[in-house]
Amino acid sequence: MKVSIIVPIYNTAPWLDRCIESLVNQTYQDIEIILVNDGSTDSSRQVCGYWRNSDSRIVYIQQENAGLSAARNTGLDNCSGEYICFVDSDDCVSPFFVEKLLSLCLENGAEIGVCGYELTEETTPLELMPASLANFETELLTPYTFFERIYTDKEIFYVIACNKIYSAYIFDGLRFDHGKLNEDEAIIHHTVNQCNKIAINYQPLYYYTVRQGSIMKTPQFKPGNMDILEFWQERMHYFQSNGWQNLVYLTMKNYLVKCLELYNRINSDTPDGTAYKNLLMQAYKVMLGKMKKYPVKSKKFVLQMEYYGLFPKKFAGVDRNTFLFG
Repeated sequence: MKVSIIVPIYNTAPWLDRCIESLVNQTYQDIEIILVNDGSTDSSRQVCGYWRNSDSRIVYIQQENAGLSAARNTGLDNCSGEYICFVDSDDCVSPFFVEKLLSLCLENGAEIGVCGYELTEETTPLELMPASLANFETELLTPYTFFERIYTDKEIFYVIACNKIYSAYIFDGLRFDHGKLNEDEAIIHHTVNQCNKIAINYQPLYYYTVRQGSIMKTPQFKPGNMDILEFWQERMHYFQSNGWQNLVYLTMKNYLVKCLELYNRINSDTPDGTAYKNLLMQAYKVMLGKMKKYPVKSKKFVLQMEYYGLFPKKFAGVDRNTFLFG
């Protein structure tokens, strides 16, 4: 049973050898590794060429720069496996990554398998990546329970695309939202919606590299940061259509807090900063108005949001997880 591993690449040459080496050394051998070079201007192309010539399972695709979502979509358009994984090109994985994720699905009749991840330094060599010897129990979640878990302090674990294996049919007619940031947030309810069961084992098999210059480490406000608000609006409609009122409310809470966070990331150097602040506060007030009318809500939280709606700068420095999840 073939597993396709899709690797979008953009100017990650210093980490690319480590990434690809971790993939060719998988204990599960029936894989194809699809390297999508998204218009890199560094030596990523040469690194990919070396590995393509040394392993027949590697497929190399070169395209003009179009962004992470477009590169993943190119991989989806060219993959042939019954299961699909995504690995970012500055990250790497355990030798057991594919084997254990695939077993999670096959042994439990699940359409998506999820593993734990570790944060690692960009200078850590592959042979020194942490390897946990502990036993981790497997959980089987329904889509509703899975979405409940998103609204906890473990939300990143549940949302990110790279610590998962997917039945390939999930992506029939489904692609990542091109030209947007937070693309994992946009697609998660579309993928989980097609599942009866999601199997989760928290053993850390994916190694996420924390480095300067990565998308997720960029602190300043960008217009694309507002994409997530659009995605969460769509997710609320999905929850509403299923009658999941509590999940709609939890999404409203996160939406309001995200508006405040983005508002406070805008400074005097932000182009059109005042206009974006106005847009954020307008979106905030509209969502707060909807929350007040919603049948599921906390009066205490609504009062807090009314206060921050008047004084959004006072939210600066508030710990998001503590505020939302206690």
